[in-house]
Amino acid sequence: MGVINVLDKHIAELIAAGEVVERPSSVIKELVENSIDAGAKNITVEIKNGGTTFMRVADDGCGIYRDDIKKAFLRHATSKVKTANDLDMISTLGFRGEALASISAVSRLQVITKNENEEIGSCYEIEGGDEISLEEAGCPTGTTFVIRDLFYNIPARSKFLKKDVAEGNAVSALMDKIVLSHPEVAFTFIRDGKQVLRTFGDGKLLSAIYSVFGKDFAKGLIPVDYTLDSVTVKGYISKPINSRPNRNMQNFFINGRFVKTRTGMAALEEAYKGSIMVGKFPSAVLQLTVPYEIIDVNVHPAKIEVRFINERPVFDAIYHAVKTALQQGDERKQVHFKENTAFNEIKKVNPFNNAQAVFAKAENTPAEKPIKPIERIEPVLKNSEPKPYNPFDELDLKDEKTKPVSIDNLKMSDSSNPFDIYSKQAIKRNAELENKKSEFSKQKLEKAEQLILKATQQEESLPKQEITVDDLTAESTETPIETEVSKEEVKPLKEISENNTDNNDALTELPKE
Repeated sequence: MGVINVLDKHIAELIAAGEVVERPSSVIKELVENSIDAGAKNITVEIKNGGTTFMRVADDGCGIYRDDIKKAFLRHATSKVKTANDLDMISTLGFRGEALASISAVSRLQVITKNENEEIGSCYEIEGGDEISLEEAGCPTGTTFVIRDLFYNIPARSKFLKKDVAEGNAVSALMDKIVLSHPEVAFTFIRDGKQVLRTFGDGKLLSAIYSVFGKDFAKGLIPVDYTLDSVTVKGYISKPINSRPNRNMQNFFINGRFVKTRTGMAALEEAYKGSIMVGKFPSAVLQLTVPYEIIDVNVHPAKIEVRFINERPVFDAIYHAVKTALQQGDERKQVHFKENTAFNEIKKVNPFNNAQAVFAKAENTPAEKPIKPIERIEPVLKNSEPKPYNPFDELDLKDEKTKPVSIDNLKMSDSSNPFDIYSKQAIKRNAELENKKSEFSKQKLEKAEQLILKATQQEESLPKQEITVDDLTAESTETPIETEVSKEEVKPLKEISENNTDNNDALTELPKE
């Protein structure tokens, strides 16, 4: 086992910085939260190259005293927590006192600040955790942080950063959440020299939603305002017709802090059951106000997850708030009848209450007269008019033996079409025709065999003569000599035609001798 060593201060700060500072968006989050805690009403955020080379956060908050600037960059130095009991009632976004120390350990940082009670501001520079300078500077009340070259002294961490576009998008998504959580603050976001986001800070959540998500999204929202016990739910939810295929537009804020809560998502989707299609998800921007005693925000390094002492009150508050808003914001058309109409005068009647009167009336009612059947009148044709032809007049369906004509006899059979439906008579006639054809073919085959046998006998009666090789090679103009032919070598001279249309059974004539 190795020897236990106490790490150097610089190394310990680099290790601790890895827990707080993961990427440029982590730096922006910590600095903007500090500005909000300082009471700022206007905050400007600017980044270049995704924040890897330049980040600036300026606010008009209370500022930092000149004597407290160096203390602010020490680890676990904060103005928000003094005793252990303060951890049970955390009302600020930041409280650990690690952000500035971690950021300054992995970047080149410059802060320009002035407290509202001071006449001259201060400019403080620190690189890699080492102090560079502290000078007086003229500046307005507030604080401005400038961070350059993030992870310049940790090449291994800089390799894991994504492209500038991806890092810039992460900062932009973070600014959207912060803007929605604090509509009372006017935000300006500048990316690579272009202003991409600006809010007015009028305190209206709908204005912030309009600035972040646009006009179309803001139009399809239903307001929510509900209080259950000690939990208050305010914000907006989307109409059922504007549901989305994912949960990316579900935003929950607890005491001004953006959080990811499964309890809130489950309550929201449960309230929408029966109102949207399966596989679709609602959108929401809900701000929850809960007592600080029932919530613990010190459970995640980035403080995006919280823990409740009892989740049931939070679930019920969100569920009933959304359900009530959906019922009030339902725009489906309803039918309203005027007063004193037949529809309004309908009363609930029990038919069994009048059963005795109905039966008594039935006994006193005289018997009804039978209804005469309507006689069918056949049309009478004049003598001059011929009777129309009816093909079914010739059919006698009662007796099959005496019927002169049958429609079945007119049917034709077609064996090449297996899906045709034949009557019994057509199938029977087809079978008889096939039998006649087979008998005729047998007769023709017998005659053909007799003729072949006769021709074979005539071949055997012809004289035979042997020939030699000399006779074959000699050129002779004489009549060719008959050769010896065996019975097996006799071949039919011509084929017999079985399908003779003229019913001629004679074979082709044999050659004369």
